[in-house]
Amino acid sequence: MVSERIVQRRVANAQCRQVLEVLAGANQCRVQHIRWAQALRHVETHRGVGRRILDGRQVAVLAAATTGNLPQALALVKGTEPGDAWENGVTAAPTALCRPGDRHAAETAVGHWLALEVGEGLAVFSTRLALIVLTARDTAGPDTPRPETCCGI
Repeated sequence: MVSERIVQRRVANAQCRQVLEVLAGANQCRVQHIRWAQALRHVETHRGVGRRILDGRQVAVLAAATTGNLPQALALVKGTEPGDAWENGVTAAPTALCRPGDRHAAETAVGHWLALEVGEGLAVFSTRLALIVLTARDTAGPDTPRPETCCGI
């Protein structure tokens, strides 16, 4: 039981690191070597963590997730205000990654990615998001029941 949780946490942390390529954006120089806590302090100092899933909130989610604090990461995602269509995909991706084994969360992330209208200059973003959500779906396993709550959220 304990070793299974350790494995799930390591898988979730590894998957959250994959989100770096999609979510780092303007903060990429600060998140080299997965220094999410330092990047979060920088964001909080300069412009803060907003309510939408823009750079600051993305960094906060990943800072929590990569340190194994999945409940905090999920709370940040759950408290995210809706924005543009692409933001739904970005919000759904860490939700799926931070809920290892939750097939419904993974399929929701895939659905948001499929609904994206890829405009000019967004091919790389869409491809990276696809890799993340498809990885989440593939690691969720077949017919995994959806938990009513995850990690107390």
